[in-house]
Amino acid sequence: MPADITYIRDEVQCMLPLWRQVNDAAAGEHAVREAGELYLPRPNAEDRSPENMARYHAYLQRAVYYNATGRTLSGLTGIAFRRWPEITLPAGLDYLKDDADGSGATLIQ
Repeated sequence: MPADITYIRDEVQCMLPLWRQVNDAAAGEHAVREAGELYLPRPNAEDRSPENMARYHAYLQRAVYYNATGRTLSGLTGIAFRRWPEITLPAGLDYLKDDADGSGATLIQ
C-alpha cells in the first residue's frame, strides 16, 4: 500500500497560517498586497459596487509596508554566515572535510 503523502499532522496544520504570514511578511510589500483582503481588509466589505472596488484597488496601490521582517531575516542570516565554520574532526574522519557525501560535496556544503 503506498504512503499517503497528502496527510498533514494536526500541529503542522495549526501552524500553516502563521508560517504563511511570516513568509509573506519577510517577502515584502508585494506579497502583502498580493494577499489582498487577508492583510488589507476592504473598509466596506459589504459594498461590492464598482466604485467601492475601484476605491479598494486604489487603497491597495497606496498601501505602504515597511519590511522590517525581511530586513531582520537578511541581517540575521548575514550574522550567522559571516564567519567560515571551524571544523574539528578526529583523524579518521578528516576525509569528510572534502567529500562528506561520497559525491564530492564538502562538509561545509
